[in-house]
Amino acid sequence: RQEGNGSPLADLVEALAGVEGLVRLRLSSLEPGDLDDRLLAVLCRCECCVPHLHLPLQSGSDAVLRRMNRQYNSGQYVEMLRRVRDALDRPAISTDIVVGFPGETDADFEQTLAVARQAGFCKIHAFPFSPRPGTAAARWTDQFVHAHVVRDRMRALACVGRQSAEDFVRGFVGCMERVIVEG
Repeated sequence: RQEGNGSPLADLVEALAGVEGLVRLRLSSLEPGDLDDRLLAVLCRCECCVPHLHLPLQSGSDAVLRRMNRQYNSGQYVEMLRRVRDALDRPAISTDIVVGFPGETDADFEQTLAVARQAGFCKIHAFPFSPRPGTAAARWTDQFVHAHVVRDRMRALACVGRQSAEDFVRGFVGCMERVIVEG
C-alpha cells in the first residue's frame, strides 16, 4: 500500500488480466487494507480473475490483533468481507488464524470463533502460535498459552472450519461451474 499513489496492485492486476491467453489469475495473502474499492472493481471486471481471496484474519479478538500489531480490527475485517461479497459472486475466502498467541484468553478465542462463523470461510488455515526469535511475542513467555489449551482450541476451530467449508460447497449444489483440475 502506498498512500496517495492510487492503487498499484489494482493497476498490476488489470495489466496482467490484459495478457493474451491468460485464463486464470488468483491473488494470495492480501492484507485487509490492500483490498480497496479499485482492486475489487478490477477483480469484478476481469474474467480471468478467479473469485478466491486469501485474507488472513489472524484473530477475531481486537485485543489480540493489537498485540500482534495488526493494522485492522475485527469489525474492519468483517466489513471488508461484506464488501467482497457484495462485489463478487460467491467468492471463496480462505484465511489464516493463529491460535494461542501470548495472552489469548478464552474470551479472545471465543471472539475468533464468532468471527470465523460469521465469515463463512471456504478454508481456515489454523496454526498454533510458535515463537519467532527476535519478536516481542517470543519474549512474552509468562503469557504463553498452555499446549493442552491450544490443542483444544485448534480442535474447536477445525470443527468451525469444517462446517464453514461444507456450507460453502453446499452453495454450489445444482450449479454448473468451470473448473481446473490441478492434480
